[in-house]
Amino acid sequence: RVAPDMLRDILERISTEAQRAGAIIHRVRVFARKEDRQTEDVDLAAAIERVISLLDHDAGKQGVELRTELARNLPHVTGDRVQIEQVLINLIRNAIDAQRGNPPEVPRCVVVHAELNDEGDAHIG
Repeated sequence: RVAPDMLRDILERISTEAQRAGAIIHRVRVFARKEDRQTEDVDLAAAIERVISLLDHDAGKQGVELRTELARNLPHVTGDRVQIEQVLINLIRNAIDAQRGNPPEVPRCVVVHAELNDEGDAHIG
């Protein structure tokens, strides 16, 4: 039996993923028609936190801890929020999958680090 709070969390995640999937499908259609891409002001820290939140449960099921080390001064950038988040999802999922080869006694952790360099460029790794 699932507790109501846990069920609500599961349903919220399903809804969020469905919305993201819909946005991705829309972007693929736009790309196929070669229309102008949709750009907006994207908060990098919020985008990273959103992706971590989406992947945290799956990572935990694989015994991988997800952590962030985000500089406080990360900028907002102009771009396609869905595409930025999809790139982050792909990179973090790859890092989670790479942990499978670690022996059980080795801690499994993926740290997403984001900072500004001396020129003011954001670096995410």
